[in-house]
Amino acid sequence: MNMLFLEDDVIIRDGYRNYLKNYFSEIYETSSAEDALDIIGTKDIDFMIVDINLEEMDGLTFIKKVREKNLTCQIAILSAYDNKDFLIKAIPLNLVTYMLKPVKKEEFIKTIETVISRNTILNSITLENDYIWDKSLKRLTCDKKIIKLTKNEYILFEHFCNKEQLKFSLEDAFNEIYPNDFYNENKIRMIIKRLRQKTFNEIIVNDYNLGYKFNYKLS
Repeated sequence: MNMLFLEDDVIIRDGYRNYLKNYFSEIYETSSAEDALDIIGTKDIDFMIVDINLEEMDGLTFIKKVREKNLTCQIAILSAYDNKDFLIKAIPLNLVTYMLKPVKKEEFIKTIETVISRNTILNSITLENDYIWDKSLKRLTCDKKIIKLTKNEYILFEHFCNKEQLKFSLEDAFNEIYPNDFYNENKIRMIIKRLRQKTFNEIIVNDYNLGYKFNYKLS
């Protein structure tokens, strides 16, 4: 997971940095709302801590701009005072929490744990036989055991194990794995065969000749 810390008080950022490193792969820090928007436009940000008292623009305007680019990023607010009017206006913006400075350690830890838990749910895709693909961690597990994947198998999961793209052809899969090669059906069939041997035979199924798809568990 990647996070952005938008706070003009360097001491506050320094105070939480080491703790946050335990949970986030990349931590981007800035005191500028404009810089923060640039980061959001170029990086995959999963979580933000935002001080609502910004010099360049008010916190509400900033968060609205964020939501124009990213609807799923989780956002927690920092404020030196209780602003009920802000909270009412921010309801549609789907915030995780509103923290008053100085933030108690227990409250901060609880917020981070909530973010991690929500991110796991949002990024986890459950397949049949209790296999779980975590899109954020790029990890396949079964019974909490990590299944080692080859580079080509990772590509299959990254591009096609999502419920937005239910079906794909063998040629689609081949082109993602070998973008510069001529299509070879046997080559891609062998990759799928080995993945099935490693996991279970129906992890990828042929849906009545309409295309292939990962075998998602019905909720």
